[in-house]
Amino acid sequence: MKKLLQAILFVTIPFLVLIPIELMLRALPNDYRYKKEYFEQHSREIETLILGNSHAYLGFDPQYINGNTFNACHLSQSLDYDRLIFDQHIEALTQLKTVVLPISYFSFFHSLNYGETSWFLKNYELYLDIDTPNKWYDNFELRHYTFGQNLSKIYHYHIKGNNPRICSDKGWGTLYATATPKDLEASGKGNAQRHTYSDLSLQQAQSENLEHIVSVCNEKEINVILVTLPAYKTYRENLDKHQLNTTFGQAKKIANQFDNCIYINWLDHPNFVKEDYFDASHLNKKGAEKLSKLLNSFIIEHR
Repeated sequence: MKKLLQAILFVTIPFLVLIPIELMLRALPNDYRYKKEYFEQHSREIETLILGNSHAYLGFDPQYINGNTFNACHLSQSLDYDRLIFDQHIEALTQLKTVVLPISYFSFFHSLNYGETSWFLKNYELYLDIDTPNKWYDNFELRHYTFGQNLSKIYHYHIKGNNPRICSDKGWGTLYATATPKDLEASGKGNAQRHTYSDLSLQQAQSENLEHIVSVCNEKEINVILVTLPAYKTYRENLDKHQLNTTFGQAKKIANQFDNCIYINWLDHPNFVKEDYFDASHLNKKGAEKLSKLLNSFIIEHR
């Protein structure tokens, strides 16, 4: 009996310790929970909705865009998850006039379901109520950081009162706002290499996801702006020409299919200089302000 009790304690004690830690981790503020709650409380006020990946998350600051604008982007968010978020909220977005979507070099060939950033999927399951291909055990916060890192996160929020949410009140990613810029030469080559795909088989599926968003917007008389964001020359110079031209061609094709859709290519926009970048494919705070004002002027001109 003693050995049985020891065995039971050996199995149950870790759970008694880990479960409260998991619950405290899930209680931490984060961008995903915040943006879900923002939709629930303010959907009927949003006039311009920005969806997309880190380029738009860091590049479009709603405070420089007229009207009620919200940035619903997340790091590595792919077009299939843009569609899921869009479908989840579109019926409540009764004042929506414009949807903005980034067309990055990799947009038609990348899905969050695959690759090194697929661990972000647990955030969609836990905080956005979106089903993913994740295994059930991949949705535990404890799995994705070391035990020490998890305790540190809990301590800094629950004890020190530091809010770990990264985005601004309107959803803009402040992650690189004050960070030290990266080497633009190295990041240009590295980011371009990471964003280049030997397998382009996702093109059709991701194109269909984008077409779905544009089509629904067309039915509801909502304008859609597809935009390729500025990137520094060291990133542009290392892009695969076939993948890049395929991206441009697909974006133009979709824009030409719908009267409510415009595609603009600002990849090598002359107004953006070295000082506007955090790394070769992401803008810093200064660059985001410049880009957001440029987008604002474009929206006003084409409204």
